[in-house]
Amino acid sequence: MTRRQVASVFGVTSAAVATWARRGRLPEVRNEDGRPRYRRADVQALARSGAGVRRYDRGAALGSLCPEDAAGRRS
Repeated sequence: MTRRQVASVFGVTSAAVATWARRGRLPEVRNEDGRPRYRRADVQALARSGAGVRRYDRGAALGSLCPEDAAGRRS
């Protein structure tokens, strides 16, 4: 996923996603062009844990990634 896609899931800026990556909250990989990418499984794990992420509804974030996981997991 691109930085912008991750930011959209959580309702934050791309800069926030970059900060999470720098702080080790979200593992970042680089594509062939050197651009940052994020694995869907890592984004889902962050959404489930809520590790310091304040500006999103956890259930909505999970639903946008995998609708079948969002039901019943809101806290």
